[in-house]
Amino acid sequence: MYLRRSLAAIFLLMCGACSSSSTAPSDDQGVVDTGADTSADINMSLDVGMDSGADIQDTTEDAWEAPPTKEASDLVTLPATDWMVATIFDSSNDTVLDRLVYDLFEFPETAGADEYGVVWSEATANENGGLGSFANGNALVYLATRINVETDTRVVARIDNGFTVFVNGARQPADIYGSGKARFPILLKSGDNVLVIRGRGGRSVSAFFQSTEDELYFNSSDKTRPDLRVGTNSAEYFGIPLVNLSEDA
Repeated sequence: MYLRRSLAAIFLLMCGACSSSSTAPSDDQGVVDTGADTSADINMSLDVGMDSGADIQDTTEDAWEAPPTKEASDLVTLPATDWMVATIFDSSNDTVLDRLVYDLFEFPETAGADEYGVVWSEATANENGGLGSFANGNALVYLATRINVETDTRVVARIDNGFTVFVNGARQPADIYGSGKARFPILLKSGDNVLVIRGRGGRSVSAFFQSTEDELYFNSSDKTRPDLRVGTNSAEYFGIPLVNLSEDA
């Protein structure tokens, strides 16, 4: 047992000596003289640094600037107080709608029956555009008026309790629910313009028109607000309708 331990110790000492001798530098391995060469390398690295500096690009971003804005123009109320009203109980014989769809409708100048047998009567709107209700829920109601403008005019319209409105033959929606919040775009041409509202009887119809110089109108009367809850930090969204009054819309 003692012999084995002695042999193991001698073996370890021999391995350590071999390892030390193999890693130590020999006399033949002289120190490399790099005085002149390294100075050239240093000069070269300095020259490269100076040359590459011209290629460095400035990546600093300019501060963000808001785009130019424009103040909204004032809305100007267009008078539309004089109307002609007709009620139709037989929707299968709705000659008014046929004429509107094919742009053949002519404004009834006087009260009474027109050439198609439709009876028209006069009605007057109040200062808020209220026209009242006509007949009952079994009838279709048509309300026609004329608006005269000197130049082509953009109009923001509020039409409550109507199905649709025809403007010089072009169709636009109305607010069938009568919320008073919806707004619709109308383009009037210079001269007389014929507007006809189609709706349901027994419901109070109102129509209010305002001109604007702008091509876009934010309808602040019909905002959609989020319901904020205490203790939550989730993203919430706010909506506002945009009325497009451009000719290309």
